[in-house]
Amino acid sequence: MKISVVNHKELESVDGGTTRVRNIVRGLAARGHEVWYSCYGDRNHGTDGPNLSSVTVKKPELRLLRKLGRSLYGGVEGEAAIGILSCNHPIATLRLHSMLSSSGIIQIEQIWSALYPLLYSKIRGKTCILDDHNVEALLANRLSDHVSNKNLFGAWASYVSMLERVCCMLADTVVVTSELDKHNLARLQSVPEKKIKVIPNGTNPNLYRPDPDLAAATRSSLGLTEEDPVLTFVGRSSYPPNRLAVNYIKDILSPAVWERYPRARFLIVSRDLPSDYAEAADPRLISISDSRDYPYINAADICLAPLSVGGGTRIKILNYMACGKPVVSTPIGVEGISATPDKHLVLASIDHFAEAVNACLGESSWLREMGERARELVESRWTWEKSVAMFEVLHSQLLTRNGE
Repeated sequence: MKISVVNHKELESVDGGTTRVRNIVRGLAARGHEVWYSCYGDRNHGTDGPNLSSVTVKKPELRLLRKLGRSLYGGVEGEAAIGILSCNHPIATLRLHSMLSSSGIIQIEQIWSALYPLLYSKIRGKTCILDDHNVEALLANRLSDHVSNKNLFGAWASYVSMLERVCCMLADTVVVTSELDKHNLARLQSVPEKKIKVIPNGTNPNLYRPDPDLAAATRSSLGLTEEDPVLTFVGRSSYPPNRLAVNYIKDILSPAVWERYPRARFLIVSRDLPSDYAEAADPRLISISDSRDYPYINAADICLAPLSVGGGTRIKILNYMACGKPVVSTPIGVEGISATPDKHLVLASIDHFAEAVNACLGESSWLREMGERARELVESRWTWEKSVAMFEVLHSQLLTRNGE
């Protein structure tokens, strides 16, 4: 089977969305399917590997619009929004004509570069899938309470909602990551539920696994002892929900924890922290820019997900659990993950999050048992291997249904 996968980011990007794409694409190639991956980047180039070829199309620069976005919104987020807008551009689809026309399945990852490939698929009668990682209209609505320029963000949210609705209408099938997202997408965007399929996010339990030796070595490299409580948060801080969580850890959670546990250390694993973050932060807040997160997850006593905003399902939580680590999360943080509170993880509202973390730090044996149960649950339900197999079945079903 020849599958064309279209995304707005290069395959090696370090973020949750691309982590899903990367594992699905490589998994399909490993199963013997011929996969073509296309995306936007800073220049035109391509690579070839066993069953997997990649083509990067240079993104339109739109310099004036980027400056306008920065000026109107007041920072890099406005410029980034223009960068996202430039991904829905007909030029890329024209350049990918031969690849798309020869594919049995066209799979679009996220809505940001989806419009023209989906239109092309409709015109050419191609089977097309939209993998909608988040219900983007819902995420934009949740973020609206946390932005400075509400009027301009309201216009952006309207654009996002319209784009998502049109893309869902054009796709033959829409994939989401949980039953909750299926319900929300059907409700908000009027997508028939029979058109929506659930293929969850996953983790790699061979990479993300309990590793006491790695934990000890990582602590030692950071100058930490076994007596130092370690709390880890993983997340790209340029992504607004993660940035809100990092600020919460810095301003509210850490001072509350230090009142009872002054030796506690917080590992903030993020490659996009502002340059002034480390300068302004207490030295017990340790910034980690390593693209590998699993050593610092293994080093933790507790892993954190103090998310007040979010969408889809959080891969970080599956990785935490796969490493056998106890997780303290808000309800939004674990949306779409059917784990049992106080058995597989700890749930607390953002208002009571610090209280829950402090209570957990005094229960080492209970935390260890909870982490073991969490690892078992993840292995049984959420692995990338299972997700790839579900995509493979979906592709076969769609081709059969369409007589291809």
